[in-house]
Amino acid sequence: MQQNEESLYARYCRMGRRFEIGGGVTLIAAVAGHVYTGGNGLLSVLMIVGFILFIFGAMNMKPSNMIRAFAAQQDTPVDLLINNAGVMATPRRLTADGFELQFGVNHLGHFALTGLLLPALRQAPAARVVTVSSLAHRAGRIDFDDLAAEHSYRPWSRYNQSKLANLLFTAEFTRRLEASGESLLAVAAHPGFASTNLTSGMHHPATLDVLGAFFRLLGQSGAAGALPTLYAATAPEVRGGEFYGPGGPGQLRGRPVRVTPAPQALAI
Repeated sequence: MQQNEESLYARYCRMGRRFEIGGGVTLIAAVAGHVYTGGNGLLSVLMIVGFILFIFGAMNMKPSNMIRAFAAQQDTPVDLLINNAGVMATPRRLTADGFELQFGVNHLGHFALTGLLLPALRQAPAARVVTVSSLAHRAGRIDFDDLAAEHSYRPWSRYNQSKLANLLFTAEFTRRLEASGESLLAVAAHPGFASTNLTSGMHHPATLDVLGAFFRLLGQSGAAGALPTLYAATAPEVRGGEFYGPGGPGQLRGRPVRVTPAPQALAI
C-alpha cells in the first residue's frame, strides 16, 4: 500500500463514533464465516471474502443453510456489515440451491445474510450495511424470465446483472428503512478498476490475461479500491441510499466521492 493510501485508510478507519476499528465494534463481512472484532482486519476482509463465497457455491451443503447457521451464531449487536463477496464472469454453474452462481454469490447471498442479521443490526445504535457493486452495473439488466440462465448464458451479462441487483437491493432497502424510521443505513460502493484476484475464475483464460494487463495498466491497487467501501462504512456524512466510488476520470481510480448510479439502478 502506498503511503498516501495508508493515510487515507487510517483516516477512514478512525471516522465515526460507532465504527472506530479497535474500539470493540463488531464487523461482519459478507458470509465469510468469521466475525472480526477490533484489530486491523478490515482491508483483508474486503479482499478475501469473495473467494470464500466461491468455495461456498461449489460445496454440497447449501449456501443458504450455511448463511442461516452463521447468522444464528450472532448474539451481540452488529455495527457494520460489508457485503463484498463476489465472483466475476465465471463459466455457467449453479449453487447447491439451484441459483446461477454469479447471481447467487454476488446478490442472493448478501440479500439473505442481511435479512437474517437485521435483528443484530437493529440492536446497534448506528449500524450500516455496505454492499459492494461495480461499474459493470451500468450495462446490467435483470432477466426476470431466466434468472438461472437456463436458456442463455453470457458470463459478462450475468455479472453485470448481479452488480445491478446490488444497487437495486440498496435502494429498496433504504426506502423501507426510511419508511419505518430506522437509524440503520444501507449504502453502496464500488472499487473502480482495482487490480485484485477477482478475475481468477473467469470463463476464458485468454480474456483473463488481457483483462489482467488492462487492470494493471489503468487500474489501482486493491487497497486503493477498498477505500470507497471504507468511506461508505465509516464517514459521518454518509446518508442512506448513497453510492460511493473513485473520484478520478471515469470513476476508474482516485479518492472516494459520492457518485451517481445508472438510471436502471434507481427504477425499482
